Amino acid sequence: MNDVSPKTKMTVFFARFLQVMSLVMVIKFLAIGILESICFDGDFANGAFQVFNPLRRIADGQVLGKDFHYFHGQSIPYLFYPLYMLFGKTIYASELSRHITATVMMFAALLFFSFVFTKKWNKAFLFFGVIMLLSIITKLDDNLFEPRGSLKNVRMILPIFFIGIQLLSTPMMLKSILSGVFLSLSFFVRYGTGISAWRGVSCYRHRISVLLPPL
Repeated sequence: MNDVSPKTKMTVFFARFLQVMSLVMVIKFLAIGILESICFDGDFANGAFQVFNPLRRIADGQVLGKDFHYFHGQSIPYLFYPLYMLFGKTIYASELSRHITATVMMFAALLFFSFVFTKKWNKAFLFFGVIMLLSIITKLDDNLFEPRGSLKNVRMILPIFFIGIQLLSTPMMLKSILSGVFLSLSFFVRYGTGISAWRGVSCYRHRISVLLPPL
């Protein structure tokens, strides 16, 4: 049998550690969200009711943008509505949807970006794990994965997908269609969200133009 070098063992151990840590973080934030939803004790003027109020209006047949407005972004309440309806259209249903939707969508967005950046799933999970580790070290994990009052993490999701699409190795036609769809959705969510997505791609393309010599 070939002896495995200590360096290889350490690399494999670190890779497994990142994968297990990422899974634990997913379970942790989902569990926190479910517990906080069931044992609701939220602020009466922030967070929970900023989502619950528009969801009640939509359930009553009102149209967002016509009958009422939502300052965090016109389409954001519709992201939470499916689970809100599924869980029974109560404050608890709203809280479950707020936590589960925000957490799952952010994890999905970061995993998608990790995949398109590394091009391989095994490397993607490692890159994703590094993001998780850095979020813990910098104490940004709560802001990334918990739906705080301003829903910053939800507003970040579409720009992450949009920038990730630019890294896909797909035909230009398909990439253009996907880019148009996600950029349009970003602006529909919130004007600032669309600007953030466009700025991200502009910075990425500028970096490429600087690094690569002209043809």
